[in-house]
Amino acid sequence: MPPYDDEERDHRVTASDDDNDVGEQIRVSLTLAVECTDRSLEVPSEVIAVPATIGRQGLSAVINHLLDRRIANEDGTDMEDDEEADDRLPALKFDFILGRNNKLLRTGVEKEARRSGISLEEAILVTYFPAQEAPDFSGESEPLPDWISAMTLVQSTSNLKLCTATYDGSIQVFEPNLEGGKENLRLTSVGSKSRAHVGPIKSLDAAMSQDETLWVATGSMDQSLAIHCMKVGTSKLQLFALCKEGHAAAVGSVDLAVRDKVLASGDWDGGVSLWDFSNSVDPIEHAQPLKKSKTGSTTSSKKEELSAKLLSPKISIQAHSSKVSGLSWGNFEKTQNSSLDRLITGSWDHSLKVWDMERQDCLLTLNGSRVVSCLDTSYHSSGIVATGHPDCTVRLWDVRIDATNESSLALSDNTFKPSHREWISSVRWSRRNAYTLASTSHDGTVKVWDIRSSIPLHTVQAFDKNHKSLCIAFGSLKDTNDFIFAGGTDCVVKEYCNG
Repeated sequence: MPPYDDEERDHRVTASDDDNDVGEQIRVSLTLAVECTDRSLEVPSEVIAVPATIGRQGLSAVINHLLDRRIANEDGTDMEDDEEADDRLPALKFDFILGRNNKLLRTGVEKEARRSGISLEEAILVTYFPAQEAPDFSGESEPLPDWISAMTLVQSTSNLKLCTATYDGSIQVFEPNLEGGKENLRLTSVGSKSRAHVGPIKSLDAAMSQDETLWVATGSMDQSLAIHCMKVGTSKLQLFALCKEGHAAAVGSVDLAVRDKVLASGDWDGGVSLWDFSNSVDPIEHAQPLKKSKTGSTTSSKKEELSAKLLSPKISIQAHSSKVSGLSWGNFEKTQNSSLDRLITGSWDHSLKVWDMERQDCLLTLNGSRVVSCLDTSYHSSGIVATGHPDCTVRLWDVRIDATNESSLALSDNTFKPSHREWISSVRWSRRNAYTLASTSHDGTVKVWDIRSSIPLHTVQAFDKNHKSLCIAFGSLKDTNDFIFAGGTDCVVKEYCNG
């Protein structure tokens, strides 16, 4: 299914409205962003005069002209019909930031400069970089046995693994086949399906340990948690541990810190538990002798359960007054191998909290105005949290705490404008780009955001109107393309490549 236009139509700046205005002019100096690795896109930084109302399409045309590339119309077609244009490279779309504003240009330059308090007496520094491409539909999986409730991407040294959970209580591991390029991305099952729970799975997290063992943690409506593992070179998910105490309600959120062998879980009654499996022996060799049934046989699922380690919670607290809808040790902390001493939780009680779990102490509470339906933490900054809500809005929070235990920033209700049409079910940060995140909703769309803009960069209609999107996974391989996967009530994994 192809993505539709990359901007909300009522916010678009067209060439006819702004960029062809030949009235008042202002002076700008164009400079390529330092993080852009393709330095061939650099143009002279000498001050030039442009129409005061010029927007990003007009500025893109200026840069393409200076680079001796073709110039595109608003719909992407060539503006030039002459034969000389055939010898030029295709036009590129760019995004722009004025001065130190750190907001993407979404209106005319003069209007944005005045709104941001940038002086017009001197030339305005305009930083530019290639605009993010729209996600390309790459394919979809064979139907899974039930609704896809949760998924996550795990990056190893050589490949990606997609872990999925379904309402029939099972988990499955796939590898995206990248040999055919992003247009021919395909999922290949790399592990036998494992029935993890008797009830629907509502939460899943996975991580790769240093020895390339894949660890998968799941929480279910049957109030239990399970930890599975898959050794490198094998294709079997083995049940490693069962956590059947600690929750008296459905387990709706989990976060796995595999380096410290710690699992955090949250339930629908507002409880949070901490599980420690660091003292366990080798996951493949610790199995206990099996007891046979009266008939002299033991089913494979019963064998796994009998051989699994039974865990009791290290800590259990009443964290919220309502459902815990998301929790995280912090993706930045996990990727940087930092100390995991604080847990971030979000709830239907409208609050976001930061906990010192060892001391069972709430360090910070930020109260919002809406139910928190999902959350994820940035891979590039500590304490930066994105949340989704039933009011169709994605919000950003800063939960970094200074020495006085005060938050450096409260929440921003106006970070993003409402764009989804129904309940937001999942948000995920990009591992590759500090400014990019994706969201999905019961409206069946997947949206890609740049946090420097209040409207989405791109929107993909991933599901038809008869189905809901319940989860997404967002990852990259060797810092190349981002891959977005979506799952929902049609039981099929959708695959997109986000260039």
